[in-house]
Amino acid sequence: MAFLLLSYPHTLKKEVNWPPEFITKQVVHLGVILTAFYFNSLVLVPKLLLRKKYIQFLVAIILFTLLAAFFMTFVSRMLDLHTKLPFANIPSLWHKLYLDRFATWTTLIVLGISTLLAIMSKWSSDSKKLELLEREKIQTELSALRAQIHPHFLFNTLNTVYALSYVDGEASRKALAQVSRLLRYQLYEIQSGETTVDKELAFIRDYVNIMRLRVNDKIDIELELPEQTHHQNIAPMILMCYIENVFKHGILEEGEGKMFISIQQTENTLSLTTKNKIASVSQPMMNEGSTGIGMQNTQRRLELLYPNKYQISAHTDTVSNEFELRLTLQLT
Repeated sequence: MAFLLLSYPHTLKKEVNWPPEFITKQVVHLGVILTAFYFNSLVLVPKLLLRKKYIQFLVAIILFTLLAAFFMTFVSRMLDLHTKLPFANIPSLWHKLYLDRFATWTTLIVLGISTLLAIMSKWSSDSKKLELLEREKIQTELSALRAQIHPHFLFNTLNTVYALSYVDGEASRKALAQVSRLLRYQLYEIQSGETTVDKELAFIRDYVNIMRLRVNDKIDIELELPEQTHHQNIAPMILMCYIENVFKHGILEEGEGKMFISIQQTENTLSLTTKNKIASVSQPMMNEGSTGIGMQNTQRRLELLYPNKYQISAHTDTVSNEFELRLTLQLT
């Protein structure tokens, strides 16, 4: 803009020399433009335009432009430029109105640029604030969900150990040792919000072992875990609700059942597959968590932690009376 102010008239009249008064005028003009830019972006736009006072904003722009044009004409007359620059003394409507045409257009252009930049800056600032608020909202919701996991899982697990104590005292003592590891995992890993796949698989193994102690020999539980895992992180207990459901609904009335739990890991994904027979009537031990809090909790955590990065499907085979669930997570 400074270059334009110092060169514009001379690009039209190349033979005109640069008198010192002209340089003085253009420096003053530059000050007017800078004033217009910052006054508009810091005062007019936030106090009028962004508050939807459109008429007042338009009037203010017009008045400021006229004031700038009038002031620059006054400066030209003070410096006597209308006699020192031949093209400045050409009669025109602008001279009759005592307005500087060049100052008028440059002021309008600068005001337009200033308005655009101020709006873009406000939009960017609002976007960042909304993003920050959204992140804080998600973190608050996740904290609430994690707080629900602990009592929900604790309730189910203690019910298991309680029922086991009536059947096998030795088994219940072993179960309590494993429960202590599970609770320690919950205490430290869930609060951090992230754990390794290795720790999550060890947690699942302990849980399934507790359930094996509880059920009878007529129930076949098959657990497949990867022998080697990639060093990746996962949200703690994101799979547990689906594994719990296998035990909640997979024991038949006759006390029999067949359950299959498989977890496989590739370089970028972790997949869970569960299969179980469907009991027509839930058994007493399976009444735990009947409110569905765990399932709703897990679904919401998946939406928050793995948006567009998970796939889940469920299928019920009415012929074999078998339910199958598949969940795939993208870990990277």
